[in-house]
Formats: sequence, C-alpha cells, structure tokens
Amino acid sequence: PLAYTRDGFNEYGDYIKHLNVEDRHFESATSATSSMVLQTQYLVRFFRLVEMFAKRGIRVLISYPSLEESFFAASEAFIRELDVALRAHKALTVISSPEDYAFPSDCFYDTGYHLNAKGRELRTARLIRDLERYFQDTAGRGGGG
Repeated sequence: PLAYTRDGFNEYGDYIKHLNVEDRHFESATSATSSMVLQTQYLVRFFRLVEMFAKRGIRVLISYPSLEESFFAASEAFIRELDVALRAHKALTVISSPEDYAFPSDCFYDTGYHLNAKGRELRTARLIRDLERYFQDTAGRGGGG
C-alpha cells in the first residue's frame, strides 16, 4: 500500500496492512542530518506540557523511536544532545537508550521510520523490556509506578 487506508488498521489502532507485503527499497535519509539543530523553543514548549502533567500527578515516560542504523549514526550528535536535555528534566523519565532503537535496514518497510513485521517484533520486545525495568525500579524504590 502506498497510502494508509481504513481497512489497514487493527482494533488497537495499529496499521498492519503492510506487514504481509514485500519491503520496498529505500534510501536512508542521512543527507539531511548535517543540518539538524536542537530547536530549543519546541523543547521548552514540550517541557511546559510535561510540567503541566506533573502538577496533575502524571508521570511522562520517554522511549525513543525506531531509526534505521545509518540514519541513527549520521544523526548521533543531535540525538545525544536531545537525550541529555530530556534526561536533565526532572518531571519526565527516559526509559530507553536511543541506540537500542537503531535497527538494520531490513527491519523497515519503505522508509527509515516505518518498521516491517520483523522490526515491530524487535521494537516491541525492547519496549516491553524497558517498561518492565522502569516498573521494577519504581517498585523497588517504593514508588507508585
């Protein structure tokens, strides 16, 4: 499928129509990474939202998106800068490492962002691991997860 269609979504809201079709060749988006700059005005707005949630007793957890390995490598300086900024904010918790979500190109369907069935399995397993670790650590500290 070249576009999302209603019949491609499952009961959980996940798009699954592409999972049984052949992956399409794509070029990694490494050329645009040299101009990536952390836009602090967006980060400040995001942090304001996180703080609003914190005042309501809501804990925001951050997990990183899946990226194709060569795009991750080309963007690593930017990603590390963002990671430092996110981890420094006390009202949110980063539960994963960005490099844990860098996958080989054979885990993607049509771009370096859209996971195929293999990639979804890997990402889901890692996200479950990260969430389990967070809740175990929280329970161990006597926190209310």
